[in-house]
Amino acid sequence: MTELIERETVTDGSIFQSPHSNLALNEITDRFLWSIQAKRQDNLDAFAVAVFATAPRPGVVLQMESLRLIQLWPHKAYLLSSSPDLPRAVDDFSGIMTDIGHGFSEFRLGGEHALDFLGNYCSADLAGQCGGERRSLRCLLGQYPTLLWWEDITDIRLLVDRSYAQSFYDYLANLMARWNQQALC
Repeated sequence: MTELIERETVTDGSIFQSPHSNLALNEITDRFLWSIQAKRQDNLDAFAVAVFATAPRPGVVLQMESLRLIQLWPHKAYLLSSSPDLPRAVDDFSGIMTDIGHGFSEFRLGGEHALDFLGNYCSADLAGQCGGERRSLRCLLGQYPTLLWWEDITDIRLLVDRSYAQSFYDYLANLMARWNQQALC
């Protein structure tokens, strides 16, 4: 397995709380991220079956303990983990894995109205994405290319390029403040 590059937070672990709208935004710092990029679909399927005991499907998040596999492209997926220690089954696939955690920042938007809030600023129909098994998508959130994934619509994870992280955080905090003002009216 390749050596992990140590990450530092971009937003100093800030939490933006929007009290009247029950929304909270914070950076996730204990996340590790790998790109699984196979030359053929069979390799990605073999990886998913070896680790998760099922083949991946676009938009469906496979999970096992602290691991999440998100496939949004035919031959590429992201593997997210809250631990740098991966299952032994992953060792056979180290040739198609690249540590990309240093290039991305993950945020958590939590709250009862998280999906409604994001739906106002997102290029995708989030309300239409909530049904069924689909639990992830790539979209534009404002002008920021973003990967969204969720297990529960009140706890949405947002993955953005690290170089945009502080600007993205400030942008969402500003929108949350505006959302909060609307909630007061």
